[in-house]
Amino acid sequence: MHRLLDHYLHSAHAADRMLAPHRNPIALGPPHPADTAKEPTDGGQALMWFTTKHAVLLAAVEQAAGTAAPCLATRLDADRVSSASRPRA
Repeated sequence: MHRLLDHYLHSAHAADRMLAPHRNPIALGPPHPADTAKEPTDGGQALMWFTTKHAVLLAAVEQAAGTAAPCLATRLDADRVSSASRPRA
């Protein structure tokens, strides 16, 4: 489970950096060597990733908070997930 949560953490971080480069980034360790996640190349891809993964990301936050990985829940925080996938006006 930890590896899956770590995958979503790194993927969400990459997409967040694309959508909000001005935001202070969080410090992450390297992804798991077997992680094959691809970083988005533009804001459209990042927004599409957040939109399609929204429910999964919220569940990942809940799962991380309820396990021995509360630090992952803090880093993969629901506010960033929710605001990133919310339609922009």
